[in-house]
Amino acid sequence: MRTRVVPIVLASFLAGLALAASHPTRSSVTLTRPTSVGEKVLPAGTYRLELNAETARFIQGKRTLAESPVKVAVDKALYAGTAVHSRTVDGQERLVRIVLGGSGLALECERLLHVEHDQLVA
Repeated sequence: MRTRVVPIVLASFLAGLALAASHPTRSSVTLTRPTSVGEKVLPAGTYRLELNAETARFIQGKRTLAESPVKVAVDKALYAGTAVHSRTVDGQERLVRIVLGGSGLALECERLLHVEHDQLVA
């Protein structure tokens, strides 16, 4: 009896893991000032962040306002909430990194990893 239960529990666990991996990760992100995300500048405000594989989408209502390729890493959250990091490049705030509070996930925008003058936005 015991040998039949273990494969069923293992199969259920793997099915749940596969289902969770196929769905996007969602969170809320607040930008305190206009910030360049990908090719677009988003005004200050709160956005729903949706992460699919290697792309972060910034959504308000039913519209995707901006997308950016990201690298996903694991990082220790220093704050209880989500931390948004940007850098000023040619007078414009550009999104560099988002650390999702409570999840330990860090999203890094690959395009600006080598730029200096890191600044915390929210």
